[in-house]
Amino acid sequence: LDWGQDLIGPITEFLAARFNLGSNPSTRELPAQLVIQVCRHAYLHWVADGDFAGLRAALRVGMQMVVGALPILSKQV
Repeated sequence: LDWGQDLIGPITEFLAARFNLGSNPSTRELPAQLVIQVCRHAYLHWVADGDFAGLRAALRVGMQMVVGALPILSKQV
């Protein structure tokens, strides 16, 4: 669970290449923070339950929630 903060920058850049994250630094990184939280939440439940299929489903649903709320870039780079 400690690795998440180190991935905020790379996740932000990955998302910024595909979605309009805007230029405000405080909100630009928010989707990456949410991705990290989705992963933490899913992994904690996986450790507690031992259900790998549930882990995959939780990650998929969580990621769909995050990216579903992001505006797609009008022009793909």
